[in-house]
Amino acid sequence: MFIFFLLFLYRKNLYNWPLVIFSDTNHHQQTIISGFRLLEDEKIPSYKWLLDTFLEVMHQKQPKVVITDGDESMKEAIRTEFPNDTHRLCTWHLARIAVSNIKNNNFCAAFKTAMYGHFVIEKFDQYWTDMVAAFGLEELTNNMHNHGYTN
Repeated sequence: MFIFFLLFLYRKNLYNWPLVIFSDTNHHQQTIISGFRLLEDEKIPSYKWLLDTFLEVMHQKQPKVVITDGDESMKEAIRTEFPNDTHRLCTWHLARIAVSNIKNNNFCAAFKTAMYGHFVIEKFDQYWTDMVAAFGLEELTNNMHNHGYTN
């Protein structure tokens, strides 16, 4: 299975442009850089061009999963250019957003356990269901599902 991460390093360069890094893992589970590019802007056409160019370089081999920081323009470009791929949010971004925006320490601890814990699928599903119920978040997770943030 081909999975790649799109890492965005925002404007940390001489040109003040966003840097996009394509990374993957090799057969030894080591991180490898597949490509990178400075973009002039963070608009859908720029991301579409980037993904199309990446496909050209990769001989049209599409990834099965794409992991990003959740940028809406990138999300739309992925939906258009890789319509059969699964798009997921980066675990680190999810945890950082939760901790910085949610002031309930108990929830943050439970959420970090979900994000960084080592679970088999069935145990994770049970942990997640229990956590959602414990914090009364059923309606929120249903809304997320209805808006395409989950399968």
